[in-house]
Amino acid sequence: MDGWFLTSVISCWLRVRPNKRQRKESMCTTLSTSIACLSRHYGVDVSPNEYSEIANRLLIQTRLRGNKAPAISALTTDVYAALVIFYESDCPNCIDLLEDVKKHFSLLENNHIRVISLSSDTDKEVFENFASHYPWKDKLCDLQGFSSPDFKHWGVAATPSLYYIDEEDIVNDPYGMEEFKFLKH
Repeated sequence: MDGWFLTSVISCWLRVRPNKRQRKESMCTTLSTSIACLSRHYGVDVSPNEYSEIANRLLIQTRLRGNKAPAISALTTDVYAALVIFYESDCPNCIDLLEDVKKHFSLLENNHIRVISLSSDTDKEVFENFASHYPWKDKLCDLQGFSSPDFKHWGVAATPSLYYIDEEDIVNDPYGMEEFKFLKH
């Protein structure tokens, strides 16, 4: 999908060869159309004529894997060898995933894999009550919901969203990795 997206943007751009003002307008149109196509691939109907936060996040998400991990605002250190989980406290799929991680937390610890969970909660009491059930140290929530800068920088359009950050600070897809074979895809 990533190759298709980049190829379509570049090929549209090379066909045009306009002056500076036209080039800017053309590039915006091409990107809008490409983002709309990408969004439709993920089942989101987006107009190429309107800005879409969801489409923008999906675009960010497609560019994360294989690249340096974005910073997480509440952490003062870089994230290495970590499972990063974005969730909502009232999301059944999120609860199932978090319970699977909780069951296998000692395995992750033994493999020196840090668990970092980021909640989209907007109520401090709800977050604290929910997060208290999980054994890892890094349970984060800035109470901004999906408007959180971390949710935006990581391209989180839905929960749960899950990433593995390797020892070189590169974002990977954990599904299929031996360390995470317990995860349901």
